Amino acid sequence: MTSLERDERYSRQVLFRGIGAEGQRKLTASRIAIVGCGATGSVLASLLARAGVGTIRVIDRDYVGQQSTAAISV
Repeated sequence: MTSLERDERYSRQVLFRGIGAEGQRKLTASRIAIVGCGATGSVLASLLARAGVGTIRVIDRDYVGQQSTAAISV
């Protein structure tokens, strides 16, 4: 993603006083690990990705199968 695309994608967050340009730069540079990717972890991963977090590492010991796909949204 080019910086122009990134600026356009997160333009509303940059306008939000609580985040601003500096906050968005910090989000883009941040690294997060999510341990467990069930219902809560998968939603959290999706929200953090849409917020612009730079690197998200998802750690889960389970395998995706027929019985577990209903709870996973990522």
